[in-house]
Amino acid sequence: MEHVGVIAGILLIAVSGLYPLWAMYRMNKRLGRPDGPSTRELVLWLAFTLSFPFALALTGAGLVARPLALSSLYRSLVGGLWGFALVAGIMMKVGGKS
Repeated sequence: MEHVGVIAGILLIAVSGLYPLWAMYRMNKRLGRPDGPSTRELVLWLAFTLSFPFALALTGAGLVARPLALSSLYRSLVGGLWGFALVAGIMMKVGGKS
C-alpha cells in the first residue's frame, strides 16, 4: 500500500506544476476583457496561485519521502501554506468585485 502514497505524491507534484499554467491561461482571458479584474482580485488571485501549487508540491513530496513528512518544521510549513491558500481562495470567492 506504500506504492499508493508514492503514486499520489507524484500526481500531486505533477498537478502543482500544471496548475499555474492553467491559472495563467484563465487570467489572461480575464485581463483581455474590458471588465477585467480589479487590483484586489488580481492580488488575491496571485496569492492563491503562488501558495496552492507550493502546498500541493510539498504535500506530494511528503507522500513520496515519508521521513520528510515526519519533520515538525515541514508539517508547519505545509500547514501554513494550505491555510494561506484556503484564506486567499475564500477571499477570492467571497470578495467579488470591489
